[in-house]
Amino acid sequence: MRIILVGGGKVGTALARQLSEEDHSVTVIDTNKARVEHLSESYDVMGIVGNGSSITTLSEAGIEEADVFIAVTGSDELNLLCCMFAKKAGHCHAIARVRNPSYSHELDFIKKQIGISAIINPEMAAAREISHLLRFPGASKIDTFAGGRVRLIKFTLTDQQDVPDALARLRVIYPNLMRLDYDNLRTQTQNDLDAPARTEQKTPLEHFAAFYELQNNQPMTSQQTAFCQQLIETLWKEEDV
Repeated sequence: MRIILVGGGKVGTALARQLSEEDHSVTVIDTNKARVEHLSESYDVMGIVGNGSSITTLSEAGIEEADVFIAVTGSDELNLLCCMFAKKAGHCHAIARVRNPSYSHELDFIKKQIGISAIINPEMAAAREISHLLRFPGASKIDTFAGGRVRLIKFTLTDQQDVPDALARLRVIYPNLMRLDYDNLRTQTQNDLDAPARTEQKTPLEHFAAFYELQNNQPMTSQQTAFCQQLIETLWKEEDV
């Protein structure tokens, strides 16, 4: 793809490196001549010294033929302005980095009015990932799909033996769990993990405590028990909203 990148800072440099390694045609625009020269010499990108909100500069970068336009300068307003001009001058997808939290409630309006394909807030994205990790304690990896409606969560089970009713026990904590892929090289037998959940008449905390003890060969401490109880109550309240 033909990609125009405005801003050669840390984020712009990382994007230029990654996109060029993926064999995309990348053009970097920045007002800092030394920065543009460094990027052009270090990576397989074309550099242009100029203002990304200038129609002349955008035309020189080939905005008419560009597929994607990305603005990641240090100014939110400049990024939005660059994207607006890019949409007017070309027919590309425009992506802007907007860090100011005061814009967080206006992003949909801004995207609709300017026609931007995506607005990215790095701090908000990081906070969202931290929130996911806190909501799913013990997860080693969380991938989100379909606008947050579907999550692929990876847990590492440390048991020496099979975990009886693993899916049923996890469903007590995560009611919407659809499937559990059990991958443990030390396990000698296979359980039918997609069978309907068979849960005992226990509280969620009791189920989780039993599950924890199976995984760690020791019961939870009083502090862990109190934390889990509070976490379960918080998650259930969120599910009811």
